[in-house]
Amino acid sequence: MSTQEDSGVPFEMCNGQQHLRLLELPSALLEQITSKRLSNLTLKSATPNSSSQTSANAVLCTDNQTYRVRQVQSSNSIYVLQPSETSPEDGFIPTIGLSAIAQCTATLELIPEPASATPFLKQTVPVYSGPESGTQLPTASAPLEKKNKHAILERAPCSLGEFNKACEELCVFEVDGQAWLPTASMLANVWKSIISGATMRSVNLGEGFSIATLSRIVEEDGHPTALFRAVMDRLSSNDIELMDDYAALSREKAVPWVGLVLLQSHHMSTEAVLLSDFLQDWQNQLLEDWRNNAKLDALKGKYSQPGNGRIVFDESGGSASASSTPAKSGRNNTRKWHEKFKNARR
Repeated sequence: MSTQEDSGVPFEMCNGQQHLRLLELPSALLEQITSKRLSNLTLKSATPNSSSQTSANAVLCTDNQTYRVRQVQSSNSIYVLQPSETSPEDGFIPTIGLSAIAQCTATLELIPEPASATPFLKQTVPVYSGPESGTQLPTASAPLEKKNKHAILERAPCSLGEFNKACEELCVFEVDGQAWLPTASMLANVWKSIISGATMRSVNLGEGFSIATLSRIVEEDGHPTALFRAVMDRLSSNDIELMDDYAALSREKAVPWVGLVLLQSHHMSTEAVLLSDFLQDWQNQLLEDWRNNAKLDALKGKYSQPGNGRIVFDESGGSASASSTPAKSGRNNTRKWHEKFKNARR
């Protein structure tokens, strides 16, 4: 019986090499891409992290995850191949071979890197310290350009889920197509309007209430309704979905948040505050059955005690829940009837 000699697979190098990069996908991302559930992939630019040694300037974002793109050089010869048909000689049948269309000297790796949008938002979103914040007039050199959350997200080097989480933590709100970052003083004033309105209307914030009931009161105090709703989103209970006209606040969220914004407010006006005064103010701004939870353990990592019985907000202790930019507006927006219920809340 005769045998046919196996001469292997024909191989050739194309003259015009294409410029390609191989992208190495993590198993989790590969599974997500190949699943039936559609996932959005966005490639964004990113500034290098000063705390790391990486020079990466691009990130790949899914709906809820951010991957740092890193280029890795390879000492191996890596070719991208595609099937090709060799030109037949006279009397011979064309054969199928492989052609090298590109040589990749480097590959792109995707490294999972949880991203916090908080620093980006603090640098990008204009600070809201009162009604006068929205009255800035444009100039020839610096025209006023409105940017809503969607426009800011397109530039944010993070995923949609991470962006929304940071916006909720910071109570970023939007009015007339412009996103705003409220100062701690503004958040403290909004909360005082909420707690005073709840006292006046006999509303139990922890058991559920009509948002419209308090929205009108907060608006009369000079605060945007969108800011009020941002605070509701930030403090609403996890087991109750925030509806158009119904909410219930979580004690676990509200108690430390109120303490933090009050402490940050003091930090804007003075270097330190007496611990006893701060604790009393904190307790006075809480529901009666929440006051026993106003303890320093709830603010762990967010304060320092310089001595003399004083306490100060410590910016190095962790990410703050509000902008630390000094507020231009004081407490003059609070209505006089707030004082009427001050003693009742103690």
